[in-house]
Amino acid sequence: MAKGVKCVKYIGVADVRRISDDDWEKAGVKMQGTVQWDASNGFTVLGERLRDATIEHIREKEGTDFVVVMDDDAE
Repeated sequence: MAKGVKCVKYIGVADVRRISDDDWEKAGVKMQGTVQWDASNGFTVLGERLRDATIEHIREKEGTDFVVVMDDDAE
């Protein structure tokens, strides 16, 4: 679980944004598992499903397609 992270929202233009376990491994993020943002989850993945290394990677490498919402942020 990512500490202090409420959720990660995908705000890019794709209908589905999926990062597979293999993609995470190639990026150096271990044991994350596949994560998908789409209409069924409101393009939002809860922080409790994500590792700290995943959040770090999203912030550093995924550009402006994601918003990391911290526990104390207003929605």
